[in-house]
Amino acid sequence: MWSSFLLFILVVLSRFCMFKTTESQCLPECRNIPQIGTNSHLLNQNNKPLKTVFYHIILAVPKNNCTKIKQCYVNSTKIMELYKFDENPVLAIVDFYCHDPSIIQMTTYQGNRQLEGAAYVQINNCSFSKNSYDVLGTMFRPLQLLMRNAGIPTNYTVLDDTNSNMENCTIFKDVSTLWFHNSPNALYPLTLDQIIDILSCSSEFPNVKDLTLNNVLLNLSVFDLPKTFPNIVALEITSAGLQKPIQFPWKESSLILPRNLSSSTLTLDHYANAHHITVEKIIHEVTDVTCNVDDENEKGKFFITVPDDEFLCLEDFDSVKHVIIPSVTCSVVLITIMILICLMYLYRLEVKVLLFIYFGIHPFDKDDTLGKEIIDVLVLHSEETTDWVMENVVKYLEFHKNYFVVCEMMRDFVAGFTYLENIASVVKHSKRMLIVLSPDFVEDDLLKVAWNEAQEKIIELRTNYAIVICHDVTIKDVMIKDMQRYIKRGRYIDAKQALFHEKLLYSMPQYKDTSNKNKSLPDIKHFINETYGEENQDNIVYKKHAFVSYSDSEMPYIMNELRPTLENNGYLLCLPDRDFLPGASKEENVLKAIDSSIHTLFILSGNHLQDEWSVFTFRIASEKSLRVRSNHLIVIIGEDTDLDAMDDEVRFYIKTHVTLHVNEKWFIKKLLNSLPDIEEHLPNIIQDLGNGFQHQIENGIQRYGHREIMEEEQDVDLNHQTIVAEINHIELENLAIENGHHENGTIQFVDNGYVPGEDIQIELDNIGRDDDL
Repeated sequence: MWSSFLLFILVVLSRFCMFKTTESQCLPECRNIPQIGTNSHLLNQNNKPLKTVFYHIILAVPKNNCTKIKQCYVNSTKIMELYKFDENPVLAIVDFYCHDPSIIQMTTYQGNRQLEGAAYVQINNCSFSKNSYDVLGTMFRPLQLLMRNAGIPTNYTVLDDTNSNMENCTIFKDVSTLWFHNSPNALYPLTLDQIIDILSCSSEFPNVKDLTLNNVLLNLSVFDLPKTFPNIVALEITSAGLQKPIQFPWKESSLILPRNLSSSTLTLDHYANAHHITVEKIIHEVTDVTCNVDDENEKGKFFITVPDDEFLCLEDFDSVKHVIIPSVTCSVVLITIMILICLMYLYRLEVKVLLFIYFGIHPFDKDDTLGKEIIDVLVLHSEETTDWVMENVVKYLEFHKNYFVVCEMMRDFVAGFTYLENIASVVKHSKRMLIVLSPDFVEDDLLKVAWNEAQEKIIELRTNYAIVICHDVTIKDVMIKDMQRYIKRGRYIDAKQALFHEKLLYSMPQYKDTSNKNKSLPDIKHFINETYGEENQDNIVYKKHAFVSYSDSEMPYIMNELRPTLENNGYLLCLPDRDFLPGASKEENVLKAIDSSIHTLFILSGNHLQDEWSVFTFRIASEKSLRVRSNHLIVIIGEDTDLDAMDDEVRFYIKTHVTLHVNEKWFIKKLLNSLPDIEEHLPNIIQDLGNGFQHQIENGIQRYGHREIMEEEQDVDLNHQTIVAEINHIELENLAIENGHHENGTIQFVDNGYVPGEDIQIELDNIGRDDDL
């Protein structure tokens, strides 16, 4: 930067300090040597001369008055001899001035001295032959070459071109700046082809960085510019006479070229004089050229014609359109995507359910296909929500095309066993556990028992096993911390939300083929006995299926409804008012009845437990249940029973064990399900007695034949009652039955019903008996 500035200052100073000789006219033969002037500048320090800094050499050609084109010759060798260079100068300026477009023919340079430090050569209004340019380059080795109105006449034959040395093809290789200017009235204007031809026989200028062409015809050679000037950085073209747009395919170059053309600058020369803009992008296609019209009335020279519908005009930079709107749009799109991701996470269950419903896709929450569980789902809930659960959950699943096997606690749990035994046994054989949380169930101990039993399955099946349905409760209402965390992770179904049934169905096991699927609920008693029962319990022989303990106020219900229903289904009952032995103590009868019966049906009603024998019966039966690990004691709660007034022992039993209510919908079904299975009704007792069969074991019941009844005199009364019960079973077939399919499964008898205070008498003689019992 400082060297260029110093060069500029020295050139200006040389204009004032230049020494000129008097002009002399060229002889007719035009063989005169032009006048030569020189001026050197020294730098002095402490009055001591230093080395020459630069030389300014002026070769001035006077005005040529010849009537025809003359030739002026310069002896190049003598020019160099005029200067006694002690050493190469730092800078040198060489000026050629011709008042008219004289033709300078420089003789071939024969010397060995070269002004290798020459940095600036300027030619004004002088025309050189090709050979003269070679001599000029050989002598001065310019770094910057400026030519104004310099050229070769088209009708002039260059002298001594045959003597041009081909070794001088690289004499202008060090030139970094080329500046060419032709006046509009120049006699011999240079073209770009001539410039390239006279300066380099190889047509390459590898070191040129700055190229200026003013009023120089480019013609087709402009397409060779990248090859001729491969490393060009700045290019300025004015008044090039272009009739069509051109391409400048330099890459990564900062060029002074038109970029945005207005109507007043549609010509390159006009634009170059008014604007000098560094091009940031090279235009390769004409369609990429746009315009900015400041004045519609302003005219210019068109170099290309574009249809109006294809002409694009650059508008003023619109920050709203190009900055604010794109920024806001991108922000809105980004925020929308983030919101959608958050919503998909929060409602991931709904998304999966919709995919499952509309597309049949179930890629998540799959079950292990090797599972052998028979029960599809275990449903747990409070007693108050039974109707809602049956209508919205159990009924929907059981009537679905997949035939889901549902174990509903209020309907299917086995009475007499604890809730823990029922839940633990069913959990082992179920694929799902559905918990319906309601306000009265969140603090129930049964919920804690069920959740603890399900932990192993939850760990095994992860999120698939437990299905939590919130019914009028929130997450904060849940007291179990593990369950609360389970629900917070989104593993629950809100009963009030949409797609409730679809979510429930999505959470259930999926079956591709239900033809071989089990479609009925298995025997829960078998699962419980398999887990908690004794091994040899089936080998114990009992005389009765059930011993019924009741209060006097319940006797009409027992005799008219409960007894006929059970005996009609093949069960042998022991009733205190009918089967207890007269004369024996009540304690003995109770102990014998409990010991000889598989179950004890304890009817809990009114003031039944106010009787000490009722309390005694309850405790003995309860102890036997614990001893034999079975559901020996089955508690049936009557309609008018006040549980709060009961003993603590009784309330604890009712809280921990599955009990029956006489007014519940599935009373008879649950009662029969709790008793031993009877494959068929008992055979005709009359036929058995007539044939004198020996006693045999069937369904855990010991039967007696006619001969054994006669032999066991001490048990006559008991056996008599047994026979009476079996005969009653036979006679029931001839009775008229009303409401045979009652809501609770009981049977009302119209004829021969029990009437309080009436004795039951049966004459065996009417049946053909020979023995008088």
